[in-house]
Amino acid sequence: MAGSGQPWFMPLTWPLGHVSTAVTKPAEDKPPPPSSTPYLDITGNFTAMAAAARSWTLAYLCIYYLPEKFGLVYPAFGPAKEFSSDWMIHIVARNLLATWIICGFWDWFLYFSPIQKKLYKYKMNPVYPSLAQIKHDALVTTSASCAAAGIE
Repeated sequence: MAGSGQPWFMPLTWPLGHVSTAVTKPAEDKPPPPSSTPYLDITGNFTAMAAAARSWTLAYLCIYYLPEKFGLVYPAFGPAKEFSSDWMIHIVARNLLATWIICGFWDWFLYFSPIQKKLYKYKMNPVYPSLAQIKHDALVTTSASCAAAGIE
């Protein structure tokens, strides 16, 4: 994000900001060459802080807000003192739903949506993944979400 021409607060608008930017870019837009810098400037640091604030907010929603909205208590605050599937299912379901919605949407947006051709010039690797590769990635991501639920 830093140095990509996006405002420093762009991580806070994810994913709507990124999708709307991609949709509204003119077709004749020329992407800058990819670059990386060893140190972040002030804008890069603000971008990193905005991304950290987004991550903290998502964690807060998952731990405090959403369980309460569904009449549950986050398992670490009591129910997890006993080994039972009641509280485990909540964590596995949350992780899998978030994985499938977030990663599934992003893969669809990048590789299958009507805007795919417009985004092609921004790809670092000009080769699109095969359907077999996308299925493989989905399986590995799903298993990683299950493993993360097991650790949690």
